Amino acid sequence: MTYELELLETLADWLKKNPTINEHDVLLQDETKRLEKVMLHHLMSLTNKTQLKTYLQINLYKLTEICDSLYAPESKDNVNATLVMELLGKLRKTVFSLSPDDLQLPLLLRKINGDEFEAQWKSIKNQLTSRSIDPLLIEIIAFAYHYYVRSRPMWSNDSYLHFFTETLEDLPEKADTDTLVNLLVSLGYNYSRFTVYCFRWMRQRFEGKNTDEKSKLLLSLKKEMRQLELLHHSNFDSRKQSILDELLKWIDEELSNGAYEQTALSTNPLKINTRMKVLELAYWEKLQYDHGIYEEMNLDILSEKVAFNFTSKGQDELSASSIKSKFYPKDRAIIAPVEEILVKMLEDVRQFMR
Repeated sequence: MTYELELLETLADWLKKNPTINEHDVLLQDETKRLEKVMLHHLMSLTNKTQLKTYLQINLYKLTEICDSLYAPESKDNVNATLVMELLGKLRKTVFSLSPDDLQLPLLLRKINGDEFEAQWKSIKNQLTSRSIDPLLIEIIAFAYHYYVRSRPMWSNDSYLHFFTETLEDLPEKADTDTLVNLLVSLGYNYSRFTVYCFRWMRQRFEGKNTDEKSKLLLSLKKEMRQLELLHHSNFDSRKQSILDELLKWIDEELSNGAYEQTALSTNPLKINTRMKVLELAYWEKLQYDHGIYEEMNLDILSEKVAFNFTSKGQDELSASSIKSKFYPKDRAIIAPVEEILVKMLEDVRQFMR
């Protein structure tokens, strides 16, 4: 494989030293096609994940280097760099889940996607401005696009910004600044200026309120933040703590600094503490309801009582709407822990039935 890539690297070096050669007259197209077959065959022959990851890490890094060496900013077509970039993309797509996210994006792809993101951002910015969104928040969002163009983004940055942009484009027409703040938290937008903006945004919500009211509002904010659905699996800045963790930490500090009393929000002091995550708890309670253990008139009443009477792992306050929305899980990762508990319970019961 080293030999195969050396041929491509040698050809790319030769083309770089001979810029007068017409890009359409060289053998790079044939070489990348041949490499595609060979490398895909190698990938298919590897069954060990560690081997696959190592293979991709080494060869994708090398292909990125070759692609960058062929990239000419002044060229309109960049035919040669495009051929290597397409080969790189096909290899990543073949084993996408194992492809390294910390690999730098080829310069050509950054230019292509950067131009597209710039056009999309202009449209999004116009929409946000027309909806009277806070200009400072718009400026903070713009940083995501400026960073992409001015830095050397990785594949993970590219993936994040694509989803970030698609989500902003689908923003409801009636969305206001508060809606947008919650959405950005859900998207894991942990840019430092946005974190500070959130601190100010939360503090403004309890200005002019007395101590008890402030305490209740902080607890309500904490509950609201915990129940936000995370829309993306990663953060804007992978090197920093998640925005959600930072906001929860800030709320906890505000509550514990002596300025506010820890008052309950009509909570039940006799709640049953469970080790289940909220998704598992909702499924567990719905399962018992389906099998006639509970005599509740409907799921609305059941969800209200579950929220009032239980805590979940890492979450003291639950909401009925959140519980009800989680009654029908499809992810095996949620169902599996419940199945494990049921099997152990069945074994305990059956030892007395023998």
